[in-house]
Amino acid sequence: MAITIASEDDLFRILEDIENGEDLLPDDIQFDGWPKYRVTIRGEDFDGGVPTRIMPAILALQKGIDDAYAISVYGEVKRLSKEERRKTELVVHLEKGSTSYTSKLWDVFNNVLSTAA
Repeated sequence: MAITIASEDDLFRILEDIENGEDLLPDDIQFDGWPKYRVTIRGEDFDGGVPTRIMPAILALQKGIDDAYAISVYGEVKRLSKEERRKTELVVHLEKGSTSYTSKLWDVFNNVLSTAA
């Protein structure tokens, strides 16, 4: 049974199904276009760049994803190999002429699911 998660509502529906006893395997789930991490910052220092003071939040998100990956694969938080880090790496895209940047979290989530299967 293939299930696509394309919104927060889809995720909550699936979590409800799991809570009600439905068996789902990681191979049954696919993220499509959601979630997407988007940040827009306005101010004097923000003109198409990312000041280093913003990076800790992005790095914390990356660490959370890496930890979730390790738990799903190894049952505990542990250091990932170079190849595993490539699978979970967030790629931040700065939009031209602005301080909006986005990352396609669904790509990372799909990598985590395919490895957890």
